[in-house]
Amino acid sequence: ARARALYDSTDRTDAAVRLYTEEGFSMATVARRLGTSHSTVQRALAHRGVATRPHTRDVTITVPKDTAVLAYMAGLFDGEGHLQFKQRTPRSVSCKLAGYSTTTEAMDWVRRNFGGHLRWDHARSRQRGWKPIGIWELYRAQDVGRLLAAMLPYLIIKRTAAVEALRLFERQLHLTFSPANHPV
Repeated sequence: ARARALYDSTDRTDAAVRLYTEEGFSMATVARRLGTSHSTVQRALAHRGVATRPHTRDVTITVPKDTAVLAYMAGLFDGEGHLQFKQRTPRSVSCKLAGYSTTTEAMDWVRRNFGGHLRWDHARSRQRGWKPIGIWELYRAQDVGRLLAAMLPYLIIKRTAAVEALRLFERQLHLTFSPANHPV
């Protein structure tokens, strides 16, 4: 007998639809969260008549609505973060937003609250005896823009760079993030 499909379970299908449509997670992320495959999530969404997004627009991060969480993340980013962006072609922007810490709890908190990619660099431990450093990264302009726009009211040190990046994303990629205008 076949294993029950995701869409055979109303609760799990409801969760898949909510995560995909309301939370903006990609099908791959929804599959990981529900412990199933990408194709099963795809079939469950089709079963419910949910229109899927183009792959380039999938959201891979969560932007919490809690202002305390956003303010804390902005503080981490202001102090131990890095933003780089560059226009490659008229319709292509290369970007990276990263945060660094040797504190496992801080990096796990960021990953848990925002998603993104977390890796640990152990090379400096082996070379110099230092603690491993956690590196949290975002690369997609849609993700970087959403997070920067949400953190903007709380940024101090990196505010000007964030505004510059948001303006570039809006001008070159036609991505609009709230708030619409970003005064420095």
